[in-house]
Amino acid sequence: MNEVLPIMGAMCPLFGFRHVPPDVVRNKESMPRGDAETQGANSGVKDPQPQLQRHEAASSVTRCVLLVVAVMLLASPVWATVYYVSRSDGNDNYNGTAQLRTTGSTGPWNTIAKVNASSFVPGDSILFKRGEVWRERLIVPSSGSPGNPITFGAYGSGSRPTVNGSDILTGWAAISSDVYRATVATQPYAVWFDGSVGTRKPSIGTLSADRDWHWSSNQLYIYSSTGPSARTIESSSRQTVFMSDKSWITLEQLTFAKGGNAARDDKSIAIRQSAHIVLQDCDVTDSVNIGVDIFGVDGISGDATIQRCAFERTGLSKDQLGAHSAVQTYNTTENPTFIVQHNTFQDIDLYGAHHGHGIYALSGRVIWRFNYHKGDSGPVRAGAAVRLANTGGSQVYYNVFSNEGGKRYWGVLATAGIHYVYNNVFYQNNYGLVADTGSPTVVAQNNIFAGSFDETWYYMFIQAGTYRGDNNLFFGGGNGWRYKGVTKASLVEWRTLSGQDGRSLNADPLFLSTFDFRLQESSPAIDAGVDVGVTADFLGTHVPQGHAPDIGAYEKSPGEDPLAPRAPTGLVVIPE
Repeated sequence: MNEVLPIMGAMCPLFGFRHVPPDVVRNKESMPRGDAETQGANSGVKDPQPQLQRHEAASSVTRCVLLVVAVMLLASPVWATVYYVSRSDGNDNYNGTAQLRTTGSTGPWNTIAKVNASSFVPGDSILFKRGEVWRERLIVPSSGSPGNPITFGAYGSGSRPTVNGSDILTGWAAISSDVYRATVATQPYAVWFDGSVGTRKPSIGTLSADRDWHWSSNQLYIYSSTGPSARTIESSSRQTVFMSDKSWITLEQLTFAKGGNAARDDKSIAIRQSAHIVLQDCDVTDSVNIGVDIFGVDGISGDATIQRCAFERTGLSKDQLGAHSAVQTYNTTENPTFIVQHNTFQDIDLYGAHHGHGIYALSGRVIWRFNYHKGDSGPVRAGAAVRLANTGGSQVYYNVFSNEGGKRYWGVLATAGIHYVYNNVFYQNNYGLVADTGSPTVVAQNNIFAGSFDETWYYMFIQAGTYRGDNNLFFGGGNGWRYKGVTKASLVEWRTLSGQDGRSLNADPLFLSTFDFRLQESSPAIDAGVDVGVTADFLGTHVPQGHAPDIGAYEKSPGEDPLAPRAPTGLVVIPE
């Protein structure tokens, strides 16, 4: 109560209550008495005024306490509830408030359909049991509030709960040797055989190899070298998550697999006209087209953060519209900020449509930092790790754009807006940094562009807009640099042509290996960078460790053990 009294004193003058701190309270004998009280005491007649004052004061205190309690209730999720969902233990007739059924109707829910049909209040959590799979679409039904998001997460032990956009197929009938069919009413755009995506064929007659498939007239035909009843065969059917006009939502510790299907719902996670969305510690895998799509219809959408997630295998179908990207933003105006940090990306645009990207930013302001892009292994070369067509601008820093074992055209491709590209490693990208069409402005500092002669075709490919760069390091490329139609093979010629990169280097960066892009003790990249306002590297190491920042995504610590693993320790935003 002592802690509440000062608050009451600050809030309650409107109710006639004034809190007097204990150290200034005087005893009754020391306080002056008014004439009415003195006359009452001397005459032996009880004066009603003090009693009335005490009654009014008590009423004021009561009203004040009620006000404070009301404010505290509004300021904290007092009524927040944790709900549980379990395929093995749940029942939609339970109330959802316990992990196991105890008495009466107390126990976990069973289906996502029950979640979709329920209403939640800010601060609520809906937790799915680990190790279990739901073949349904989560449609977020309610919004949270600032500081009190509605959270969809996990409980229990084991692997992350999975929201799966595919259906398991049964009812197979043999029509010829190794060719089977089953009724599938919805046309699939991807089919999986024991977890591996199959190959779509144009007709039944062209089915000739294991995992070939063809769909027509509500029938799915497959070529299976073993009987399909002994396999798990799945067809794409729906999105994994959809939300519209929602805010303050967190999705965490979940797996979203095999999401998306037809042209209008081919995104695994669709975030429509929603704000303050957090996706963290999740896996987004085997997306038919786009992993996470953040979009508006009338240009209204808000901030979103994607962090510590793994994106693998997007763009499984050649028939889907748009770019087969892990993340896409469009039609959201230039106001919202999208932060993408500490994620991994691999096998993006797996079908090889040539224009799938780690992110395709068509709108908003993007902060892309501390991400690791591994190889993209589609049958033809994928698009860009980062494609920037957003006029809201971007900051791209301390990322690794490695393409070991894969095929990727562009590291960073900019076609509009102003973008700052700092302290990244570009390894084995056909084109490292590209400015093409439109009027983009790209500022590039402290980056390493390296790779083999046959895979790293151009470090820089500046066809349009404005390029400003310095303190970069280049090594091993085939054709060198290209500036508005003119190619130069040496750094000296590039400087003369572009007027940039006066302090940049053409030298071996001396990575620890082609899979570990930290620097050896004698690397020329150490202390060769310039201060760009970032104070932590890819691993969270303080920048700088020497008299200047290092070039690349990893700051070299004097005397460090290069083989000792380290985890990120901090996040830093470049000052505007």
